Amino acid sequence: MTLYELLKDKQYNYLVYIAGELRKLENEIRKLDRDSKLKLLLYPDLCEGYNSLLYEFNKIVDTINNLDVYDLSTEDLEKAADLSNQLFKYFEYIEEQINLKE
Repeated sequence: MTLYELLKDKQYNYLVYIAGELRKLENEIRKLDRDSKLKLLLYPDLCEGYNSLLYEFNKIVDTINNLDVYDLSTEDLEKAADLSNQLFKYFEYIEEQINLKE
């Protein structure tokens, strides 16, 4: 497969989209303000949830890094997309919990 064919490939474009979504999540995680980070330290359950989120994020990134871009399967891409969506929901839940703690 040539580079041009790869760039035209819908599965490759979907992988690029998933990577972009993960980049957005990474930016959201890094944008947590000082007070939110302090709450993460003060509440062990939030801290565990946050650490779990980071672990799962790194796991998805490793999974994507191990994919063969020249032979992408739809099922691998769907799995990565589902995991990415679950992480977004989990991050939103953690943000809600941080905001509820005073």
